[in-house]
Order: sequence, then C-alpha cells, then structure tokens
Amino acid sequence: MNPWMLLKAWYRQYTWPCVIFIALFSVALSLGVALLSQERAIKQSSANVSDQFDLIIGAPGSKIDLVLDIAFLQTGFLETVPTHVWHDLLDDERVKWFAPVVLGDGYAGSPIIGTTQPLLASIYGETENFPNIHSAFVGANVELKAGQIFQPQHGMLESSDEDEAEEHTHHVDYQVVRKLPITGTPWDNAILVPVEATWAVHGLGDGHAEDEHEGHEHGVHEGHEHEKHEGHEHEEHKGYGYEEHEEHDHEREGHNEVEHLGTFDEHDPLKPVSAFIVKPITIASAYGLRSDFSNNETQGVFPAEVMVTLYALMGDARALMSQITLICEALVMLSLVFGIAALFALFKREFAILRTIGATRSYLLLSVWMFVFSLMAVGLLVGMVLATLEVQWISYMLSNKVQFNIEATLGGKDWLFALAVLLVGSVLALLPALFVYRVSNEKLMQSI
Repeated sequence: MNPWMLLKAWYRQYTWPCVIFIALFSVALSLGVALLSQERAIKQSSANVSDQFDLIIGAPGSKIDLVLDIAFLQTGFLETVPTHVWHDLLDDERVKWFAPVVLGDGYAGSPIIGTTQPLLASIYGETENFPNIHSAFVGANVELKAGQIFQPQHGMLESSDEDEAEEHTHHVDYQVVRKLPITGTPWDNAILVPVEATWAVHGLGDGHAEDEHEGHEHGVHEGHEHEKHEGHEHEEHKGYGYEEHEEHDHEREGHNEVEHLGTFDEHDPLKPVSAFIVKPITIASAYGLRSDFSNNETQGVFPAEVMVTLYALMGDARALMSQITLICEALVMLSLVFGIAALFALFKREFAILRTIGATRSYLLLSVWMFVFSLMAVGLLVGMVLATLEVQWISYMLSNKVQFNIEATLGGKDWLFALAVLLVGSVLALLPALFVYRVSNEKLMQSI
C-alpha cells in the first residue's frame, strides 16, 4: 500500500490543523535562526570598526568606555589626556603616525570630531588636508552638502526649543568641503574639523606658538558672545567666519595657515584632547607603547582586545540563546505532536478499517511518522524564508540605532541549526506514530 495516498487524504481532512502546525513551527524556528544570525553579524561588524584602530591612548578609566567613545563615537564623557603626551608621541620613533581626537561638540545629532589629516587618510582614504581652520569634512550619513555653512553646538543637543538651542550654539561658522566616502562604520555619521578649530571655538587658541595670540582672537567666548548684539556678530567673528571678503582669505593663506594645520612641534602650546589614535610601526612597538602609556596619567588600549572581552560575553549569551531557542522549539513540537496524537485518537475507527483491509502496524507507523515529519519539513522551509526577511529587517533597525552598518545573512551554521531542530522533530514525530502502532487490532475493532 502506498502511504502517500493516505497522507494526501489526511492533508485534505486536517487542512487547518496542518496550516496552524506549519505556521507555529516556522515562526518559532525563524525567530531563533534570526537572533543567532544577528549576533554573528553584530560581532563581525563591530570587529570591522575596531580593526581600524591599532592603539588608543586616553585618560585612565574604563577601557570599554574609551573604545566605545573613540572607535564607535558613542560621545560619552572622557577625561582629557595630559598635553605632555603630545611631545612624548612626537619624539617616539616607534610611532608611524598618530592623530588626536577631540570630542564635545555636535551638529544635528552628528558628533564633531577635531583631528588631523592622518586620521582622514586612515579611515576614509582622504589624501588632502583641511584647506583651512574653518573647513569640515562630513561623513556619508551626515545631512550636510558640500559648500553648506553650519554652526556647532555644545554636546549632541537636538532640541525644538530655539532659546535652548541658541544658548548651546557656538556662533562660529564651519563650511563643508566635501562628503567623505562610505565606510560602513559610525564614522559615516561624523563631522571632522581641524583639531585647532575645536580649541579655538572654546577660546583656547589654535595650539601653534606663532599664532597663539591670533588664536585667542579667533576663539569664541560664549559669555562674551551673548553680550554682543546680533548686528555685530560678523564683526566680532571677523577672521573666523565665512562672511569675510576674499582678501582676508588670501591674508590667511599668506600666513601659511594650511601648511601648519595638524602639524605640531615641541615649541607649540598644545591643548587638551580626548584621546590619541596611534599607528605603531611594528607589533612589538604597539605592545611597547601600550606598556609605556599605561600609568597613572594615561592608558593604552588595543580595541581588538577589548572587543574580545565583549565577544566572550556575547558568546556566553549566544550559547544561552541557542539553548533557549532549542527548548522553545522542542516545546512547540511536543505540544503539536501531542495535539496530533490526540487528534488521531479520535479517529480509531479509520485505523480499524485500514487494519481490516490489510494495513499492517508498520504501514500505519510509517504513514503517521511521514505525516508529522512532512509538516515539520515544510515548516522548516517556510521558517528559513521568514528568517531571511527577519534578519534584513533587524539589520536595518540595528544599523540605524547603532550608526554603523550591520549586514546579517543566513549561513551554513544557520542551516545546520535548522536541520538539528528538524532531526529532533523527526524523533518526536515517532510519538504519535508509536501511539497508533501500539494499539492492538482487537481494541481498534472494538471502536467500530
């Protein structure tokens, strides 16, 4: 006897129970697979971000906070690094290049990063330096276009209250030079300006010995600004804003402003920074620098090591998540298997007729098992399709939330996980089949 004929009849007879079974199984499976796939994607994407930074030197404190604030631009609160570290790095032959990072200001939700050209080259492949102290390079996700002028705000304020926004705004103009290429990291949401500009905005000068006096003139003292009338703003910020005439731009060029932007020596009155990003010459140099700058004034951190610690925690969470997913799947399968067993118990008369016309116990065992297993197999295929859609949606939501690109796709491990679930299901599918198999022919005949 052909078991497929019997299965076809059951599919027609139990259409809605079959649909419900497949739906429950596929949804439970897809959620489990999507979560596990997303965890792997987050790990890979965050590793791509941290790999761009060999060594970060910052003030003592939490290593995790330092990496998150600098590499992932979470814009937390960091203590400044002592200025003598500048001179230490300038004189250190183990350093291939280093770049300061100054945090604190923002615009429309994007952090403004004060830095130098080596960081532009490292992250974005940008070979040109800032053309002047008032220029800005913006990441691919920043809603500013080349040529636009904007004024920075203290912190990451995004307020609909005009008075509050005005109070936190530095009345200094930056002009966008160009959009930077996409990196798929949080730095796509950053606005990069010369480190000298971030100092001058806060009235600290520009960090160059020959221009220290001029830098204080360009620096903006917020309390002093609020005492001025709006009609005098252009005059007050003359030499710093973009409303100047072209002859003033030529005067600045005559002072070799571009040549010394981001270039410092031991004679410059250097200012505080949030951290330094350092590119060592060799691996041995990297470990030596980390050791030398790990003291009571600074700490040297390998972002990759910090991420390994976080990955270990994520690995524990992933193992727990996998177990919870398997338990949930098992509970779903058990409830549905027992539901089918109870359903078949109501139809002993059909089995008695089959036995009367010559169906053996083995035939019924095989037919019932194939029926339950086929439902699980269809549920697996539907579940993997759902998982593909779910990981794309979750990746999109997470990418917008954490401000870096997360691309999750189903891989071989996900299919192995689904097949492992199906294997467990194939064993559980024997339960209703054994129920039918163990019922004697005499009891089946009594039910007629």
